[in-house]
Amino acid sequence: MPRPRQQLVGTTVGYWTIIAQDTDKQASTGIKRVLVAKCRCGTIRSVLEQNIISGQSKSCGCLQKQRAKEHQELVWKQRKQKG
Repeated sequence: MPRPRQQLVGTTVGYWTIIAQDTDKQASTGIKRVLVAKCRCGTIRSVLEQNIISGQSKSCGCLQKQRAKEHQELVWKQRKQKG
C-alpha cells in the first residue's frame, strides 16, 4: 500500500513556496508528483516533489549565485588585507 502524500501547497521549503500541484510526470520508475513553486526571487517553476522533500532543490539557482558572490567578496577582502 502506498504511503499517503504530504500536502505541501502553501508551505515553504528552502527558498521555494509551493503554490499548486502540477500535472504528474510519467517516468520509467513510476509516476512522479510535480509541484508549481515560487522562489524567493520571484521565479516560478515546476519542480519534482521528491526533489523538494529531499532537499535536492532549494531554489531556482539564485541561492547558488548568492553564495558564489559572497565567497568571491570574501576572497577579495582577504586578498586586499594581505596587500
